[in-house]
Amino acid sequence: MAMWTVASAVQGARGAGQDRVVTDGDGPRWLLVLADGAGGSGGGASAAEAVVAGVAGRFTDRTRRPASALEIEDCLTGCDRAPLGGETTAVVVVVDGNDVRGASVGDSEAWLVNRRTGDVRVLTEFQVRKPLLGRSEAIVTAFVATASVDDLLLIGSDGLFKYIARANLLALVAAMTDLVALPAALIAAVRLPSGGLQDDVSVIVAACGAGE
Repeated sequence: MAMWTVASAVQGARGAGQDRVVTDGDGPRWLLVLADGAGGSGGGASAAEAVVAGVAGRFTDRTRRPASALEIEDCLTGCDRAPLGGETTAVVVVVDGNDVRGASVGDSEAWLVNRRTGDVRVLTEFQVRKPLLGRSEAIVTAFVATASVDDLLLIGSDGLFKYIARANLLALVAAMTDLVALPAALIAAVRLPSGGLQDDVSVIVAACGAGE
């Protein structure tokens, strides 16, 4: 069964920012959650916190069977109907061996990048960007995929994907052998010459490797 190694980083453009992440698991099974609170919604941080807490509360019990993509979709739809106090994107991914299942809404993204060939599968390609969670109108899109031992799962907010060219991102992923250092390196790649950021940035990376 495939084993996963996970690392993450969050950096606010000003102060703590409004992005939130949760990574919970070990070995072959992980729950990965990223939420990017909408800065203009006047409560994006609280909305992001509520979503990651709600998802984690439902899916981190490791005695349960792994969540299906439809169960994850249902969970995010439930979050949308709850009083979040603001609006947020969300990407939720459950990995279980080679199986990758999830759901998303908004403009945060999840990619599977083959580190040997450079091929990319955009798992969130068909997600609906608006309305965001928090308006009781969001349309959540589920996805499923199968990962190989060469695959890297990359989840990020638009603060990453909007400010780095695809070719530069893939070159950095291919060049970095230290997975733990990769999230910080990706955030550094979108910094302005002054050292500042144009938006909050959150990143989760998970490498799929061979197991017993």
